[in-house]
Amino acid sequence: MLAVPFWGAGQDYHLTGGQAALGHATVAQSGVWSAFYNPGGLDWSGAAGISAGVFYDNRFALADLSIGGVAVSYGFENRGTLGVTTVRYGNAVFNEQTTGVAYSRVLGEKVSAGVKLNFHSLRVGNGYGNATTLSGDIGFLYQMTDNLTLAGALFNPTRSQFVEIGDERLPIVLKGGAMYRFSDAVQLSGEVWKELNEDPQLRAGLQYQPVDRVVLMAGVGSAPALTSFGVGYLAGDFRLDLAAAYHNQLGFAPQLTLSYAPVR
Repeated sequence: MLAVPFWGAGQDYHLTGGQAALGHATVAQSGVWSAFYNPGGLDWSGAAGISAGVFYDNRFALADLSIGGVAVSYGFENRGTLGVTTVRYGNAVFNEQTTGVAYSRVLGEKVSAGVKLNFHSLRVGNGYGNATTLSGDIGFLYQMTDNLTLAGALFNPTRSQFVEIGDERLPIVLKGGAMYRFSDAVQLSGEVWKELNEDPQLRAGLQYQPVDRVVLMAGVGSAPALTSFGVGYLAGDFRLDLAAAYHNQLGFAPQLTLSYAPVR
């Protein structure tokens, strides 16, 4: 039987540098990368304009496991934000690509919600052929207090199937978490990540901005045990993140991310 691909709906195949450095605790984050982690956070600022980013993950320094992706969003002032993402994993023999379209909107003063539709394309060599399927994601952010944000997201609730290669299905994943801002310079994120029929994962990340242009990040995760760290550099509307996650059996996975988001 062909195993379900290394990454699927809700899986952390699209860990950009800044988010990977935070121990994969991403569900309460907002901005253009929320199109991957929680579509509810895409329109959190409610501002108009374009944001974009590109990332590359050299997973465990193995070219065959490399992951790259792009996210672009456009905010329609007071009418929501539209996002488009694409990400690819694998090599010439085995690869999977997912392209998604997300829409998010602020509802009142404290809540933002979003939905996303994904198209998955799987290519397997050695006679297995190709397969495609669709999946959907939903999510929300809730500003409980000025400093505390709660969030949740559900990925692939229909348990979509690659029908061309048998009963191979993408996993159902549920995430819930929070982010607390101690100050403009310090924020703490945490989440519980649960795949159907698998043990839950606990994740936490700390971000500290000691000076205007530099952001330091560190994080931890469980099941499997994971340690991560990174640094971000801000230059006007651009941000460059360098990060690495350490798996206790597979080693390091370095990541690079470049983002553009107009300072509002």
